[in-house]
Amino acid sequence: MALPFRPCRDSLAYDDMQWYYANEGQRSGPVSADEFARLIETGVIRAETLVWRAGMPTWKPYAELAPPPLATAPVLSPPPAPALAGAEVHVGAATVAGASDVVRQGYGGFWRRLVAKVIDGFITHVLSWIILLPLLFATLGTAGLFSPGAEPSPEQLAALFGFQLISIAVQTVIGLLYSILFLKKYAATPGKMLLGLKVYRADRGPLSVGRIIARYFAEWLSGITLMIGYIIAAFDPEKRALHDRIVDTRVVVVRP
Repeated sequence: MALPFRPCRDSLAYDDMQWYYANEGQRSGPVSADEFARLIETGVIRAETLVWRAGMPTWKPYAELAPPPLATAPVLSPPPAPALAGAEVHVGAATVAGASDVVRQGYGGFWRRLVAKVIDGFITHVLSWIILLPLLFATLGTAGLFSPGAEPSPEQLAALFGFQLISIAVQTVIGLLYSILFLKKYAATPGKMLLGLKVYRADRGPLSVGRIIARYFAEWLSGITLMIGYIIAAFDPEKRALHDRIVDTRVVVVRP
């Protein structure tokens, strides 16, 4: 559901007041006005998300806050919100209790994520071989060319084994830096950006560097389990792969 207006400092009545919002059927907050605006820009808070701040008599969908309510007497905590208690905010399927529409921001499906993974794999592969090709030529120059049908010498085998170890190390470092750079700054790698996907924590918060690193190595488990770790995303209600389950992340669609 498209937002009826873009967030701006005037429309949100930026001041020292703090905001609360409904997230996964639970009250989240308080957050500052700047953080509230960031949550709107990243799609965590949408038109139908229930929000509250001091001066509002009750929780309201974000779309109804234009113009924003004027603050009255200070309130130290939000009023009871029985509509939130026990509510299920299931992205892409259920409705937010008290909201006017179905949440339209869904989870990234298996095939969309697969295409994004192929794109990212191609990019990191090219970056890795930019570094590895000179090393490969240097290795062949040192060990000598392998003669067809001839058994390689111990020196040639040692050189080849050394290059394989270096290749694994380079590809690991490139892939890890690639993930940290893009997931930390944009919450999405280039492949995911092209497919309209972003990666968040279960509470829709951004990933820390530690969680990004853990997710990167947890993804190895999804691969070495005969790709079953990836395939289970096709059957999971939240489209979680094995590594998403391990580090508690979600891949969501951020555009239609």
